[in-house]
Amino acid sequence: MRNGAPERLALGDLASARRSLARITRAAYRGEMDESKSRLMGYLFGQLLGYFKTEMETDIAKRLDEIEARQAARDGRPSPATASRPTYAPATAPDSVEPEDDEDAPTAAESAISETPATSTDWRTRL
Repeated sequence: MRNGAPERLALGDLASARRSLARITRAAYRGEMDESKSRLMGYLFGQLLGYFKTEMETDIAKRLDEIEARQAARDGRPSPATASRPTYAPATAPDSVEPEDDEDAPTAAESAISETPATSTDWRTRL
């Protein structure tokens, strides 16, 4: 250790990462490490452990799919891993409908003005 921080951290598997985190925690607790560095290491270990968790969850899901597929094959039915997952078609844009070009037709703004009754508070009457 140099300045309380371990020079080498074993991070290859969960058990090694746990031991390295314990070393970092002890060094920070004893005041052998700078506080900002120990915070950074805590954050980074949190990220690393999140990756380990995701890896384990993925492995468990694969194993479960294999077990369900074997069970389904033995019972003579489709595998739930493939039968229950929805298939998604790519999103397509609806056919666009172009309005006919009618030069004599009023625009939306003109239609709104012509349909609005004039009142005493209307700005056009005060001009």
